[in-house]
Amino acid sequence: MLILAGSLVCLASLAQGNNSFSIGGFLQSGYSVDENSNTFYLKRARLAVNGDLSKIADLPVDFKLQADFAGSPKLVDLYVRYKPSAAFNLQFGQFKLPLTIENPDFSPTKLEFIDYSLVVQRLARMSGNDMSGISATGRDIGIQAFGSLIPAADGHYYISYKAGFFNGSGINKSDTDRFKDFTGRIDFNPLSELTLAGYYMVSLGDEAPRMDRFGGGLSYQGSNFFARSEYLAGHTGSLYSGGLYAMCGYKPIDNLSLVARYDRFNPELSLPASQQYYTVGAIFAPFKFLQFHLNYTYKTETDHSAANCFNILMTVSY
Repeated sequence: MLILAGSLVCLASLAQGNNSFSIGGFLQSGYSVDENSNTFYLKRARLAVNGDLSKIADLPVDFKLQADFAGSPKLVDLYVRYKPSAAFNLQFGQFKLPLTIENPDFSPTKLEFIDYSLVVQRLARMSGNDMSGISATGRDIGIQAFGSLIPAADGHYYISYKAGFFNGSGINKSDTDRFKDFTGRIDFNPLSELTLAGYYMVSLGDEAPRMDRFGGGLSYQGSNFFARSEYLAGHTGSLYSGGLYAMCGYKPIDNLSLVARYDRFNPELSLPASQQYYTVGAIFAPFKFLQFHLNYTYKTETDHSAANCFNILMTVSY
């Protein structure tokens, strides 16, 4: 990873001054309150370097380096992509796993809610609550192929795919064993606004610990109405867990969205106990660089306890 980071710095130097190099990021800070606590918090403080060498040379390569300085500073993205065609491309480094629609397609500034859905947090290595014990912001180190097939008349592609091999250890870590994870996703896009997706992840090797994930979902992104639902399940050792979410939203005016989501997650599908969250909220963006999220969530946990939570988040992009 250090070699790759040095290479990206060199590439950034080449790209600088040719409108092919940019620096940006965002800050997210908020306030939450429930029956037991209330606190101001810093959620994310990201700084990103992006470059596109195709703008300065006949080289279909772009790259990204992104760090987060909230809490313990860490690299979150560090990758290079070689993109010779729409049908076949390669990506190497540390980046989002092609698992679920929500994890790779919805960055924190694009996500409609303050927190990712329960099932993504618990099974897609998104948070410290993941069933595997790996907290990796939905990322890993590896290599993947990706592309799009069968162009439609309006310019979108009917089929797209991502498939790769990853360490399975989380971010900023070398492989801790000799096994690799295979993760793949395929999308069918009958309309430019509509995506139907299926995905699968498995640890490879005869002696590899049992670790798999599988599921599917759909996403509709219209100009004023949007909706998404996904199901994800899998084994983590002897545990067989699963869950789903369904959300929808509507934009009555350009800078305001109203949203709602239902979350359900079962740590062990053979048992009836589950987490269930009901969230309603609003997104207000008075300026292009400024956005506010307001969420109210009613939570029921596996022990049947219940809680009300109010949360507000401010995002400043630069």
